[in-house]
Amino acid sequence: MVEANAQESQQKEVGPYHQGVLLQVKAAQTSNGLRHNDYGRYHKYCCRRMLRLRKSLQYTQSQKQSKKHVFVEKPVTADLVAQSPKYLQILLFKCESDWAYAMQMKQHASALSGGKAVAQSGTMSTRSNPNRLRIHYLKRFQKASVQASQLLEKATGAVDELSLIEIEGYKAQMNAVYNMERHDYEEALNDFLKAKLIFSEIGSKQDTLETIIFNEKVSQLETFIRSCAASLSLGGDVKLADAAALTSRINSASKQGSAAGSSDVDMKDSGSTLDEGKI
Repeated sequence: MVEANAQESQQKEVGPYHQGVLLQVKAAQTSNGLRHNDYGRYHKYCCRRMLRLRKSLQYTQSQKQSKKHVFVEKPVTADLVAQSPKYLQILLFKCESDWAYAMQMKQHASALSGGKAVAQSGTMSTRSNPNRLRIHYLKRFQKASVQASQLLEKATGAVDELSLIEIEGYKAQMNAVYNMERHDYEEALNDFLKAKLIFSEIGSKQDTLETIIFNEKVSQLETFIRSCAASLSLGGDVKLADAAALTSRINSASKQGSAAGSSDVDMKDSGSTLDEGKI
């Protein structure tokens, strides 16, 4: 009976909802290893987080057959994302998991190239060829980039416009990291500039604490932008080609979000007034 009620509640569409992707990622990274650049710990956390989300949604990929559990793939579709933000978080942390594993392998390869002994657990400790590690972590970066594209695709229509633009910035950042690792600096520069513009514009419209988080991300992106510009021998201040159109879109989405928020407050106020009148 409880399971039936849970499934019925999951099938109800909640309409376009707001989802602060960058704030969720920042909170998870800070609390689970990335404060000390421990990418292995963060990778394990992302895997556990996805499993917990699937269990809470009763959407696990394990099925019991003949006294043993068999893996049965259950992809997250756009319809499911529209029903609950938890499905969107599964896609988000899948992307973060791939990125963290790629960074862990890159960190290990860098240590091997520099002749440093690094204590690694699991299969990472058996890998001693930096060139082979580079092949593997490039594939993981590519996988993270593809997952970010799927995140954006399936979030379209499920989240509000401002959240969708923020996810576009997240996708641009993941694409830029992958392109930079494979030395496609021109594409990486364009994606980094797009991500920087999105995060800086959204951050300027947030509260004080959230603005600090967005500004930290922008500062990180500026470092990568300078690196790409130096690799391309570009001097001066580089700018995004369609910056004006993107800025206008962000401003419009922000106004719509503010209007929706104020209407919700008005509805709550009117509801409380009616309740008081009934009493």
